[in-house]
Amino acid sequence: MKEVHFIIQRQDHPDKEPYEEEFMIPYRPTMNVISALMELKHAPTPRTAYSPARKVYR
Repeated sequence: MKEVHFIIQRQDHPDKEPYEEEFMIPYRPTMNVISALMELKHAPTPRTAYSPARKVYR
């Protein structure tokens, strides 16, 4: 099965360090970036998350 891999950089507050979250979602032939992001919005289960400020994987 094909999957789409997203690495999204987030920042909780302007004074906080940014961090990345990785997501894998199943590929669909009609998928575009907007539909993939909407799917992440409904089921935001990160594969990994790394915070350089905390140096900890969650």
